[in-house]
Amino acid sequence: MRPFNPRLWASFAAFAAAGLAGCTTTHIAPPAPAVLSDASKNWFYAPASKDEPAKLAYGQPNSDDIDLMLWCAAARRQVQFAPFDPDDATPKHMVVASGGLTLDLPIKPDKRLGPVGTVPLDAALLAAFRADGRLRMTLDDHPPLDLNAKPPEGPKQVQSFFGVCK
Repeated sequence: MRPFNPRLWASFAAFAAAGLAGCTTTHIAPPAPAVLSDASKNWFYAPASKDEPAKLAYGQPNSDDIDLMLWCAAARRQVQFAPFDPDDATPKHMVVASGGLTLDLPIKPDKRLGPVGTVPLDAALLAAFRADGRLRMTLDDHPPLDLNAKPPEGPKQVQSFFGVCK
């Protein structure tokens, strides 16, 4: 058996302390929020009527299960985004993203539509959404929700809406 070597133990202790100190300062980033998606939902276009502007809804076909409704306000050169909160609360803030572009939309009450965010008709984000049919929406503190047009009908519905909303 070898005799006790204080320098060897001092080196080992310093090495161990450095390793432990490194462990205590390591920070792991929290995971990104999960992005939600529903394969059964798609975009559906409703042409303008005498009383209503053209609309584009994302949800279940032939139901009231809607996540987002776009209203064409062509006379004002706007598209109004009317989100439906999953908790049936009135959302206060919405972020929409498409084509690498993001818009931060404050939600304001509208007498006819409920809570809405307004986007200028010539916004680059709307051009990106029209081009690829992909849109991501985040309401308040909810996880992001992908509202992507599913072929073959979804992209046609998006094109029909923007074909009249110009």
